[in-house]
Amino acid sequence: MNRQLREYLAAGAGDRAHAFPAFIDRALSDGMRAYWRRIILVFTAAVSAVIVAIAVIASVPGWIGAQAVPEEPASLIIEPTEARVALGGTVLFTASAMLADGASRSIEGLTWESLDPGIATIDGTGLATAVSPGTASISGSAAGQQAQATLTVLPADVAVVSMIVNPTSQTVDPGVSVQYVAVAQFSDGSAQEITGAVQWGSTDPSIASVTESGLATAIAPGEVLMTADWNGLQGSAPLTVLAPPDPPVSLLVAPPATEVCPPTTQQLSAVAVTAAGDRVNVGAIAWTSDREEFPVDASGLVSPTANADGVAVITAQAEGLVGTATVTARCEPIVE
Repeated sequence: MNRQLREYLAAGAGDRAHAFPAFIDRALSDGMRAYWRRIILVFTAAVSAVIVAIAVIASVPGWIGAQAVPEEPASLIIEPTEARVALGGTVLFTASAMLADGASRSIEGLTWESLDPGIATIDGTGLATAVSPGTASISGSAAGQQAQATLTVLPADVAVVSMIVNPTSQTVDPGVSVQYVAVAQFSDGSAQEITGAVQWGSTDPSIASVTESGLATAIAPGEVLMTADWNGLQGSAPLTVLAPPDPPVSLLVAPPATEVCPPTTQQLSAVAVTAAGDRVNVGAIAWTSDREEFPVDASGLVSPTANADGVAVITAQAEGLVGTATVTARCEPIVE
């Protein structure tokens, strides 16, 4: 639009404004009402979006505002549930929360109490001390839940004589876990599992680590002792972690070459070997044939058709390795 045209239109608009002032006022009024209606609609939509977002967040279980609220426990579990200890000995009790879905988690604010303090006392950490022979009830409570365990204090003439750690010897690959169990043996011939009460350790955590519940995990090749300590008694068990096998470098198919007379079949096999010639398990092997007349199944069985002729190359593949073999269809003539 050029300048002269803009001036002409502006002059025309001014003349109409003088000639029809009421029309101009009404147009301005209608325009302002439309403008405010749009502002109100945008504001209403924004408020609605915020309300919906808040409702969605509030509907997520365990959320209030932007903070996660721990699920209330359905029950408490105390370990060990039953324990025996010599006079003057100690037992460490632990507790965990059991949720409604069956999962467990640690719990804070736990209160310990001995219902029979004349037999055994217990401190705020769950460490109970045997005071006199008898059976004491140990109580743990938190988050409105309570659970109990029993602690039997043996007579003065019964003592703990040894502790056995099982398995006594284990050999595993890196990454494998082993659950150890500790058993205390008493002078009266009785025994008590004390896995959850002992203090577990590893003589070399770089080879294998162990949790406070006795679960050991192999990390690196070597030999290590899993140790258990309880009331002055020590027990241990050796754990050997094997070195990982050398990686395979080739896939050998056997027999490498064979002749069959259709429809006779030929079973092939494949094995992965290291540079030193050691066999290595590589899992499933994929078989293929370059000839339709020489189909091969998933087990390596070649089944030439009746009209098969010539040579087929059968290929085996596994973990990036490839091996081949040839199968030739040939029938010797019958000599009369």
